[in-house]
Amino acid sequence: MNSLKRKLSTGLLVPLLAFAAPAPPPASGRRPCGCPPRKARTSFLDVTGKQWQAIFELTFHRMRPSSRRWMVESRVGAGLTGLVRIDVLGVGFNSAGLGNGVARAPKALRRAGLITRAAACHEVRDAGDVAFGKPVPQRGEVSGLLAEDALTSMVSGVRQKVETILAGDGFPLLIGGDCAVLSGALAACRAVHGSVGLLFVDGHEDAWPPADSTTGEAADCELGLALGFTAADVPAELAPLLRPEATALLGPRDGAELIEYGINSLRGSLWFATDRDLTGRIAASVADAIATIEMSASHWWLHVDLDVLATGQLAAVDYPQPGGLNWEELTELTAIALRRPGCTGWSITIYNPDLDKDGHEAARIVRYVEEVLSAVAHTQNATAP
Repeated sequence: MNSLKRKLSTGLLVPLLAFAAPAPPPASGRRPCGCPPRKARTSFLDVTGKQWQAIFELTFHRMRPSSRRWMVESRVGAGLTGLVRIDVLGVGFNSAGLGNGVARAPKALRRAGLITRAAACHEVRDAGDVAFGKPVPQRGEVSGLLAEDALTSMVSGVRQKVETILAGDGFPLLIGGDCAVLSGALAACRAVHGSVGLLFVDGHEDAWPPADSTTGEAADCELGLALGFTAADVPAELAPLLRPEATALLGPRDGAELIEYGINSLRGSLWFATDRDLTGRIAASVADAIATIEMSASHWWLHVDLDVLATGQLAAVDYPQPGGLNWEELTELTAIALRRPGCTGWSITIYNPDLDKDGHEAARIVRYVEEVLSAVAHTQNATAP
């Protein structure tokens, strides 16, 4: 321990200090979620042995068999562990070029109490909705994507809003809509941070070439386009943003469909685990995926498409399929990701309120968000001196 403190004092491991000191305390009294009040800052010299152990667990990636070397991460982003404000931004975009279905999700989730419940353990601000052009359900002549003008308008709007949130030290929580909203979020992260990684949690790979998509929806294609794997003439707003080595895909189960239509899978091109691969090893898999991303990108986005869940867990999605995660697995996965300081934003997509007449699915999604944020808050308080 004395040796470690000497290294810290000489600046060799100064980035560890960011983990050693908790955020300034709020007003006294227990918080609405039941978490005890946060304690005042302390010097690293007062940190206990168990707390040093926690610092190492957060700071050093485990040794990867392929490289047999350690990587030290400096604190380049606060994530949710930094007690930043969460800005909830609605993006009611439907890639089918329609104003119903998933386009109504932000309003439905707000009505179900999303803002209030998310604010139980974190400061939360409703950042409103992204405005974009009126969608027209026709394929673009060049890209082959539906509602191309509205799509590019939406992506630009999301980028501008997310850039503003990040520049103001906020943490964006993007509520879709469908997965096309991710394109604007990634563009904003790269504009602010210089590069971006992605933890992509989805029941589909979303890498169809636009011309081959059976639907023409950008939500079939956004990951392939962001990686530059899809050869297509697309607007500049959809230009490649990601590197494969900074991307991890968790939960896809559409492999049989891709084979049927002759579409190349992303397996073998990036970190990849199907829903079956994740069974019984959520924590280990997520930790390994994030370690892989953080070897190439200090800032990364968490994207959660709710159709990663089994249909028996959430039926209000447009493209159900066999298999999938349960709510407990998705909650664990999400909380692990949001504890990482490199996580710079979070998107939730694909809920269709038109398939949820009594609103019970919306209530379950809101509960998921609340449980994740509560778990992050409790973990942070437990490791604070």
